[in-house]
Amino acid sequence: MINSILGLLCCPECLSRLDVLPTELFMGDVKGGLLRCPGTGRLVGVVENYKADFLHFDRNIDVKAVEERIRKGELPVEKDWEFEVEKIPFNDPRIRYTGAWGPLEDRFFYSEGLNDERASIEIDCSKFHASLFNHNWSGKVLLRVDNRFEREFDLYSPDGFAPSAYTIDEELPFGRHLIEVIPLGRKNSDSASTQVILGGFEVTTGRVVRTRYARKAENKGNPYPEGFLGIASGLPKDALILDCSGGNRQLGDDRYINFEYMKYELADVYGDGHCLPFKDNTFDLVLSQAVMEHLRDPFKGASEIYRVTKPGGLLWAEIAFMQPLHAVPYHFFNSTIWGIEELFKRFRKVESGCFGNLSVTFDWMIRTTSVIKNIGPERYSKLLETFRELDGYVTDDELRNIGSGVRFHGVKDPAPKAEE
Repeated sequence: MINSILGLLCCPECLSRLDVLPTELFMGDVKGGLLRCPGTGRLVGVVENYKADFLHFDRNIDVKAVEERIRKGELPVEKDWEFEVEKIPFNDPRIRYTGAWGPLEDRFFYSEGLNDERASIEIDCSKFHASLFNHNWSGKVLLRVDNRFEREFDLYSPDGFAPSAYTIDEELPFGRHLIEVIPLGRKNSDSASTQVILGGFEVTTGRVVRTRYARKAENKGNPYPEGFLGIASGLPKDALILDCSGGNRQLGDDRYINFEYMKYELADVYGDGHCLPFKDNTFDLVLSQAVMEHLRDPFKGASEIYRVTKPGGLLWAEIAFMQPLHAVPYHFFNSTIWGIEELFKRFRKVESGCFGNLSVTFDWMIRTTSVIKNIGPERYSKLLETFRELDGYVTDDELRNIGSGVRFHGVKDPAPKAEE
C-alpha cells in the first residue's frame, strides 16, 4: 500500500513531484526512506515503518550521504522476514494494574499517580515501547524494566492530546522481561494535573513473520459519519478516498488514506492541513471531520481540500458549532451553517445541516466543568434525562441554532471547457 501512496505525494511547499530515496525495503515495499524535493534539493519528509511523515522527522539527516550509500549499493537494506511486533492494548489481561487506575473513554486507562499505582506486564521480547499520552494535564512517569533499568519522563505537552512511544536506552537480550509503568504523582509547573494515560504496549517477539504490510479496519477515534460511509460504499473500486486529519482510525479499505497532523499509529501520512502533500485533482472523496475548528487558517485548509479533490469529486465536511472548547490550545474557530457553506463555497452544495441534539451539547458542556463533582452523578443523571426529553420538542429548523456541529456535502464541478 505504501508504494501506491508514495505515487500520490508531492512536495507540500512547492507541489512538485518527490524524489523517494529508499533505505529499507520489506518484500518490495518501502518501509524506510527519505522524501526530497527535487526543486530545492531539501529533505521534506521521511518514510518510517511504511508511513510517510512530513512533520515529525530529523531535518538534519545527511541526504547526500544516504544518496552515496544508495549509489554504492549499500542501501536500501532488503528483507523478506522480520520479527513480529505485537500490539498489546490497555485492556489486555496480561497487563496488571495496581492502585487507582480507571478507564478513559473506553480506550485507555489513566491514573493520577497518588496511591502507588503501576501497570506491569511480564513478557518475552527484545524491544518494547509503552504508548503514553502527552497533553496539558499530563504528569511525570517512571519506566522500569526488570527492576534494574529505569527512566523518568515528563508527559506534559501544550499541544493537544496525542500518544508517544516511550522506552529505555538499554539494549535488552531476547527473553522474559518485566516492564512497569509507574505514575509518580508529580508534574511540572505548567501542567494542570499529574495524569498518566496508558494506551498499551508494543513488543518485538521472537516469532518470525514473512507477511507484507497490510492495514485493517480499526477505530480508536471518532466514528465515521454515516453520510460519508454511504457515499464511500457507492464509489468504484479504483476510487481514492482521503480522510483529512482522520485521527487514530483505519477504514479497512484499500481506497482509503488517513492523513493526520498528530502521530497517531493508524494514520498513513503525517503532515499539515494547511499544505497537503498530495498532487492536484487526486481524490474522488474527501472527508473533513472535526478538523477545521483546529486550523489557524481554515480557509487555507478548505482551499487545499478543494485542490486535491478531483473534478466531479465529493466532499463530506463536519465542523463544531455549539461544542465547547476541546483539544486545547488548538481550538480556534467554531462555525454556523452559513460559515461552513462560506468555507467550502468553491464546492457546489448538495446538502448542509446540523447534527448533535440539545442533550448531547449540554452533556459535553457540563463535562468540561466541575458541576457533576459538585452536585453528584445521580442528580446530574436525572438532569440529563430531562434534557433528553426536551430533545423531542426541538425541530430540525430549531436545531440549526443549537446543534453540536454543522455538516456540508458538496461536489467539485469540472472546470468549464474553453470556447473554441
